[in-house]
Amino acid sequence: MRSTMWLAGAAVALALAGCSPDPDTLLARARQEFAANDYKAAQLDLATVLKARSNDAAALELHARTALALGDGETARASLEKLPPASRPRDHALLLGEAALLRRDDKAAERVVAGDQSAEAWRVRGMAALLRGDEAAAESAFAKGETVQGSHARLLADHARLRLHNGDSAGAQDLVARALKADGTSLDARLMEARLAVAQGDLGRAVSLYDAVGKSWPGNLAALTGKAAVLGDLGR
Repeated sequence: MRSTMWLAGAAVALALAGCSPDPDTLLARARQEFAANDYKAAQLDLATVLKARSNDAAALELHARTALALGDGETARASLEKLPPASRPRDHALLLGEAALLRRDDKAAERVVAGDQSAEAWRVRGMAALLRGDEAAAESAFAKGETVQGSHARLLADHARLRLHNGDSAGAQDLVARALKADGTSLDARLMEARLAVAQGDLGRAVSLYDAVGKSWPGNLAALTGKAAVLGDLGR
């Protein structure tokens, strides 16, 4: 009986193994999950892909972007540094800069974007300055980034956060409006919109805004904690 049960169990295990998606299928699924902002699911699929193909450039890049979306600077840096020069994306240095910011390494963040005059590079410099506590330098970097042609919702949202921190609600509101106009799907802009609603005492609207972010970005920690804080203020 034991032998029969063991054979049956082995057969089931082999059948399940045979049905496991191949790395290409998992990578394609991870891309879809990333596009849907389901970063946890993408991370799991990419881990399986990289276990089978540790040097897969496409998987490494997406793994790094997923790690950044989850706030994991160490994992992002590790994946980015494994990419061979010929396979690095155009924004490789900017991704390294973001990973450095998440690790709270302002010097490394500034070093990797040295010479880059894009709006995103100025955002990285501004955030690096804030890590050092130099708000004047951050203001200057954000202002320079805003003069660069193109859409830069994230920079505007970070600038708005600094303005709100310094009590300039009107300035923050203007920057948030500009950020949302530049990219209404920007996570940073939408989170900042909710934070601004909280600061202005419009708690009901803040809850709705955090809910909307949570639906578009499943499991987003900032949205969950922001909503929880507002509900606490409302006694709910």
